[in-house]
Amino acid sequence: MPSGMYAPTSVSKGSGTGERHMFQYQDPVTDADVVIFEDSLSAGKGFSRFVVEASVKAIRERGIFTFALAGPETSLALANIASMVHAEDFKHWHVFFASEKCSSSCLGYPETADNCIPEETNFTLAKEAFLSKVSIPANQVYAPLEGASADKTAFDYETKLRYLPSKVPRVGNFPQLDLIVLDLEKDGSVASLLPNRKEVAVKDSCVVGVSRVPRGASERISFTMPLINTACQVAIIACGEEKASIVGRVLECQALPGALPAQLLAPTEKLVWVLDKQSSKELEVSTWEDWKMWPRSNVPKPAKK
Repeated sequence: MPSGMYAPTSVSKGSGTGERHMFQYQDPVTDADVVIFEDSLSAGKGFSRFVVEASVKAIRERGIFTFALAGPETSLALANIASMVHAEDFKHWHVFFASEKCSSSCLGYPETADNCIPEETNFTLAKEAFLSKVSIPANQVYAPLEGASADKTAFDYETKLRYLPSKVPRVGNFPQLDLIVLDLEKDGSVASLLPNRKEVAVKDSCVVGVSRVPRGASERISFTMPLINTACQVAIIACGEEKASIVGRVLECQALPGALPAQLLAPTEKLVWVLDKQSSKELEVSTWEDWKMWPRSNVPKPAKK
């Protein structure tokens, strides 16, 4: 400004008094258990054992086990769970889907499931992998509405979650599920919460419709981050060399809030990462106890084609 003119008066109200950013990290941050297996097969078995342990604990304490999954990797990992759980225990399971494609087939399980047009939805994958092999009562498998828009499907699923059995505890406005298991996508998304999208910042709903999805079905529904973080435990399974880069970024590189939705996970009790040697090969575990070295900022650049 020209010499002799006064500087404009500051309108700042002080640190921490401005409008909050739409994406926020949890405070305090939840510690994560990272378990690395030799290969994807042993990782799947370890993953299943973790689910079984959560089931036994919940049924012993409250007589019910509430469990949600999302993604093909979670379903495939549970393919052998029928042999790991007492048949009687499955009568206490309530199964939900943390993410689902919106497609035009049928109205959902169990009423019209046999008349569905086969599609690679999370429900059909789970049904093929393990639901068809176990004795969970049909009315305790909560498949999303099919043949409707994302918003309508999300509203319907929200209603289901708001009216669960009284044995399911609540934290504020959200039901507290015992365990939610998720895949990790290559962009850092979990469920169908995509990077830097407004759905990641939703605060007061259990389920949200997601449109303009860049991969696969153009519309989906997803559990919201508050619902996921209300769960007692959350487990992520990520195996294979193709997941190595994103596993390294999520676990070791602090991103801007919302850029890597998986970094916003903070369940009430435990967060568990189930990896194999291939997906964990970019981790620098030896530096995790050195606060000067972590989080790291030397994110590898993609190889030139």
